[in-house]
Amino acid sequence: MLYWVGQILFAQKLGIHFPGLLPTLQNSEILRDMPNELIEPAVIALAVAMVAALYASVGHGGASGYLAVMALLSVSADVMKPGALALNLLVAGIGAIQYFRAGHFRFRLLWPFVLSSIPMSYLGARLPISPKTYGLILSATLVWAGVRLAITPRETSGGPKMRPLPPLGVTLAAGALIGIISGMVGVGGGIFLSPLFIFMRWGNTKETAAVSAAFIWLNSAAGLLGHAHTAVWWPTGWIVWAAAAAFGGVLGSYWGSKKLSNVALLRILAVVLLIAAGKSALVAATAQPGLKIKQVSAEEVQSVIRSYQGKAAVVVNVWATWCVPCVEEFPHLVELQRRHADRLRVILISADFPENESAVHDFLLAQGVDWETYLKTGRDQPFIAALSDSWTGAMPATFVYDRRGGQVGNWEGAVEFSKFEEYAQRAIVERE
Repeated sequence: MLYWVGQILFAQKLGIHFPGLLPTLQNSEILRDMPNELIEPAVIALAVAMVAALYASVGHGGASGYLAVMALLSVSADVMKPGALALNLLVAGIGAIQYFRAGHFRFRLLWPFVLSSIPMSYLGARLPISPKTYGLILSATLVWAGVRLAITPRETSGGPKMRPLPPLGVTLAAGALIGIISGMVGVGGGIFLSPLFIFMRWGNTKETAAVSAAFIWLNSAAGLLGHAHTAVWWPTGWIVWAAAAAFGGVLGSYWGSKKLSNVALLRILAVVLLIAAGKSALVAATAQPGLKIKQVSAEEVQSVIRSYQGKAAVVVNVWATWCVPCVEEFPHLVELQRRHADRLRVILISADFPENESAVHDFLLAQGVDWETYLKTGRDQPFIAALSDSWTGAMPATFVYDRRGGQVGNWEGAVEFSKFEEYAQRAIVERE
């Protein structure tokens, strides 16, 4: 089933139709009778539910799995991290309750780590990190943890002798390290804490799952709070994803807390970590080159636009970090570029002062922009005239061009994603 879900998601991304790709699934009554526009949301919900069930069975929230699903959909980075953390809160919360009710939770194993991990998760969430660095660090860590778990001797009928926790200074340092890494990459930290507990024999597998669920919930809440300073555009179908995650979380945590043996949990955890490592490596391998910012003058701006003639439609957006409406609509522009990367180029021109370039860079990186952007130089009026005689200079300002260089439309002020998509489609159709 996971293979089928992956095939459908990749097919949707590549524009491949279903017939012949998945004959068994395609011929099912459900898909045959379902409108085409509902197939992708249904498959996504199924994928989220399965990720939630698998991760919840070992006390995890599933953030790395949700990140992989959203990456396949080209969801922008500024949505991926808080989105995964929000689903983490839901699934890990369900898991923590289930494991607590089953009698596996040990508060004495939790507090020495969360004292430092919570503030560091918040701090990590506010720090920018490139997609390639994120993918490589997370993938390497997960491979190491998964392999170690796979070859670790299994518990005997009597169980191995548990060790006491190390001194408080050691647990605080470990919690702080896990917290900042988790905050930076948008996960709850269970993928780091669980192997540590099992390798060091600080708790059995079910105690580890119970502590991990609570640890993930607290760190995810701190990380989500760290993203509160940015405006987030939630994709269509988000409520359905949340419902699917809740269903999978209930099912998986019930299996893990009551039905599965410790050996089964250990094996599932190893598989989960290795799957997440593969997904993370895929994200890193497909990451685009790093962000670049070039200065552009009134005389040069039309040359930049013309450089795409015959190649792609163009959306020019003039914005600034101090412009609240600009910041609020910015995720729409990132999402637009992700959706139409092969047919359209979003040209972002910051109107910030050149001495504020570092702040512009940090904002773009945090928003997931990984392509060449521009910083306006020179006087305002010539720059305004170079783009449109009808532009008053108000921001944000957007100008849409087809592949031949003809202007399809322009407007001032922030708009919803639907308007960007409408004019992008017009520009793309004009060029074909």
